[in-house]
Amino acid sequence: MSSLIFNGSSHDLTFYKSDGTQISGPWYANNIVDSKVKMRFLPDGVYQFLDTSKPHRHGNADDTVNGAYGTYGIFRLKPFTHNGVSHAGVGVHSGRHSKGGADHPTHGCIRTTDDVMQAICYYIVGDALETLTVMMNYDQRKKHPHYQGDPHRYDSIRIA
Repeated sequence: MSSLIFNGSSHDLTFYKSDGTQISGPWYANNIVDSKVKMRFLPDGVYQFLDTSKPHRHGNADDTVNGAYGTYGIFRLKPFTHNGVSHAGVGVHSGRHSKGGADHPTHGCIRTTDDVMQAICYYIVGDALETLTVMMNYDQRKKHPHYQGDPHRYDSIRIA
């Protein structure tokens, strides 16, 4: 099964085939979380996808270029708990093109572009998504990571 790797420090999203070969990317993506959400950013770690063979679609205006999730919908992660708070519905999607696209805040998701979502949909035919690895991520609303636990150096990062 294939995987995505998101590097919060460089804003890269990269696709890897099931054999570990980098097939495409890095693409631009971001994890700017709305200040009203209890999670400042998607923590470093390995997450399992809930939607592995096609993105979840809402069938309404949310699935448009300017909608919340973009033209292709969202690849949702399986629900997870962080700091005692359960998070469901977090994933990878595009959307909000007219409001800054990938740089528009989400509710914990990684936002990219419709072009990237289209490519992911193409690449997973016959090679379903399994994991999203998040590394070197931090509160993207701040210019530099500075909270305890935020990554500061490459050698201080450990992936679960």
